[in-house]
Amino acid sequence: MIRRSDPIDLGGLIDLRPCSVLERNRRFSLVSTHGFSMNHSSHAAQTPRDVRGGWDLDGSTGGDGTPRRGHEVDVLIHAPGSSVIRGRNLRSTQLAMVLTLVAGITLPLAQLPLARLANLYPPGGQAGSTFELTITGQDLDTATNLIFSTGGIQAIPKRDATTQAVVPNQFLVSVSTNSIQGVHEARAVGRFGISNPRAFAVGPLPETLESSTNRTVASAQTIGINTVVVGRSDVNARDFFRIALSKGVAACVMAQTRAIDSKLEPIVILRDAKGRELKRRRFNDPLEITANEDTTFVIEIHDVTFRGGEDFFYRLEIATTPVVFSVFPPSARAGGKASFTLLGRSLPGSRPWPSPQHSGAIEAVTVELDVPDTDQTTHSISTLGSIADAPVDSATLQWLSSKGHSNPFKVILASAPVVVESDQNETASQAQRLDPPCEWVGRFYPNGDEDWAWFEAKKGDVYWIEVWSQRLGNPTDPFLLIERLKRDGQGGDTVAETLDSNDQDTNVGGREFKTSSPDPALRVEAKEDCRYRIRVEDLFNVSRADASLTYRVTISKESPDYSLVVTPLAPPPSKPDSREAYQWSNLIRRSGTMPLRVLALRRHGFANEIELSVEGLPPGVSVAPTKMEAGKSSSVLLLTAAATAAAWTGPVRVLGVAKIGDREIRREAKAGTLTWAVPDFNTEPVVSRLASRVFLGVSGAETQPVRVVCATNSVLEAPEGAKLSIPLQVVRAPDWASGLKLKAAGISALDNLKELELDGKATNATLEIDLAAQKLTAGTYQFHLQGSTQGKYRNDPESAKEIEQKSKELEQTAVEAAKLAKEAREAVAKTPEDQKEARLKLEQAAQEAESRQKDSEARRDAAKKVAKEASEKAQPKDVTMMVYSEPIIIKVTAKAK
Repeated sequence: MIRRSDPIDLGGLIDLRPCSVLERNRRFSLVSTHGFSMNHSSHAAQTPRDVRGGWDLDGSTGGDGTPRRGHEVDVLIHAPGSSVIRGRNLRSTQLAMVLTLVAGITLPLAQLPLARLANLYPPGGQAGSTFELTITGQDLDTATNLIFSTGGIQAIPKRDATTQAVVPNQFLVSVSTNSIQGVHEARAVGRFGISNPRAFAVGPLPETLESSTNRTVASAQTIGINTVVVGRSDVNARDFFRIALSKGVAACVMAQTRAIDSKLEPIVILRDAKGRELKRRRFNDPLEITANEDTTFVIEIHDVTFRGGEDFFYRLEIATTPVVFSVFPPSARAGGKASFTLLGRSLPGSRPWPSPQHSGAIEAVTVELDVPDTDQTTHSISTLGSIADAPVDSATLQWLSSKGHSNPFKVILASAPVVVESDQNETASQAQRLDPPCEWVGRFYPNGDEDWAWFEAKKGDVYWIEVWSQRLGNPTDPFLLIERLKRDGQGGDTVAETLDSNDQDTNVGGREFKTSSPDPALRVEAKEDCRYRIRVEDLFNVSRADASLTYRVTISKESPDYSLVVTPLAPPPSKPDSREAYQWSNLIRRSGTMPLRVLALRRHGFANEIELSVEGLPPGVSVAPTKMEAGKSSSVLLLTAAATAAAWTGPVRVLGVAKIGDREIRREAKAGTLTWAVPDFNTEPVVSRLASRVFLGVSGAETQPVRVVCATNSVLEAPEGAKLSIPLQVVRAPDWASGLKLKAAGISALDNLKELELDGKATNATLEIDLAAQKLTAGTYQFHLQGSTQGKYRNDPESAKEIEQKSKELEQTAVEAAKLAKEAREAVAKTPEDQKEARLKLEQAAQEAESRQKDSEARRDAAKKVAKEASEKAQPKDVTMMVYSEPIIIKVTAKAK
């Protein structure tokens, strides 16, 4: 490790020291002087299975499963995101609390509001059920709807039983019986557009919420078999569940966390009825239970470092239905039937499969399944992975057995014939013959496995050999070796050239949307007729015999291509040295201009320019067609809303068109999203993933407070070498009189153009471009200006006034109701006792009047509370906003000869 001594002191408990880590697989095991270890394994990958940032405080519990309080540790811990946490005489419980504090810092953003969804709870439900769901996040107080990426799921706002007013951020969700099982997406819709997505799981089993008193073995919550328990981990706490099994019953326990956008890194422990530990599983690995007699078990779950809070939720499934751990082969040709071997539990007709990772043997069954002819990303995000997975399409499959449907599992849609590894290919002399183009699929199994293959190439052939394993969701670090073989004149082969690779380091998405991967790729060009021999192995798991560690090796002739991913473009960090990453969504206000960031994952040497466009925009919103420059891997599409644009939310399609010779390649962009906000990427991993679709929100209620436009609508022309003056108009709303610095963006030739500084009163400006200095040759160019400014923002003052007026009306109604109730009660008192019938009628009237009074007062009090909150929100607040000008087009003409 290389460390820099710039500690950040957190109350004297911990120092965080940024560092650079040189070990490829970032594996650490730290042992304290008090007899228990802290194990940490994290990988550069960002897929749900192998981002494993955390420490297991093994041995730091008592016999009842509760944390011991007396342990003090001296530790040096490498934390997720490449940092070092140093603690001296730090109690294990204090360590967990400090780590939670680090993870829970509020991001210091003061931007114009837009919908950002942090969590929804519960994060899923049973098909055919209706239940209450609560959302949390930013600027969601006016959320009126939840939309889902699959059909059959509907949400309506919950209403107060007394006042019938909408309860903020609470919904009644109904999941139809025929809703597709798997993990889908939910987005909140309201005044401030449509939010980023959050995972929402649909399954066949009944679901129950954890109790608030299940913190010890003695108070374990009793649950039934074939149940999903939904819960949250609290700081420094464990959850316990008690389950009774009859003799001979086998069940499987699965903790679903990362797949549903949770931060929880679970440890699942099986205990006997007295609390003694029997076995444990880490990081979403399945835990199997078999009852040798009628007995009771206790299941414990906690975060690996005892973090907790709203972000640390889980779905804990205890089922006897088929559970698939792994599928082989991991890919299949689309549009037909394919044979798969499933590894798991409760698989009818299965055979034993020995596995050191599981108690006894897991089960294997070979089945034939239909593979769809197109990807199913619009149905389930179970098929989606990291941003690096964008070049492939996937499908979610399920096996219908005599015991019911299995859990969904992902299969890659192959682009060439799939060839399964042979049983004897562990040495160079046993190398398996391949006929490209093909996909060679296998397992890194048993431990230390090396697999060999070879193929023939003709002179002039150019092939790309690429390994997919980490991008299949496996915690692997594949190594690829390619040998060019040459005949030695005696009928044998000698190695004439060796190439090797164990990483794809190109990252075009930055820290937030990482596109690099440990999966290797190599290009080979045959200078003569020859053979190429391939060796693949996993550098990470050299001692773990795990049959779920699959790979696919694609071997294809060079065919330049690209994939596109659209990500929201968040404003720059609030401070120059900021290490935060935060969620964002796509919202455009009236008269405003908003960017969509487009990433290009170029393959096989593709470097040509890409024309970008958007389809499906609503009326009043336009886009400036943009060209991503040749060789560049990112660009910005600018959307502009008219002053009369109506409120709208919906999906849009971002398209790319590129040419290679006479061939035109068209691609639709996939969507990317940041999984959760990170206050400091040195202490917490930044995790992103693909999303189901690209969504856009248009505000029909607010106008962008600051606009920058070119004062002329025509294309500006100037000859090569001249100086070009571009007139600008700045439109400001009241209370937005701060200075503004504008930087040119969109074409690399203007990257070094000096910023244009405007004072807070400027309504006009001129941008000067020296075409010679910027080396702009003849051609047509499109760029834009961008910068940030500050001002006062009032959140929906019109509604605040309406609510205040309504509150006053309800106040008057309550006064009148109180007066009528008083008069009714006085009438009862004035009526003689002997007039029983009259007194009875008056008593009934008085009670009804008093009931109306109570109801009116309840409505008045609720309205006062809402009015106060609305008034507070409508007060002027200092905010920052990013300003993007409308596109500016210039034409540079050639000098006359």
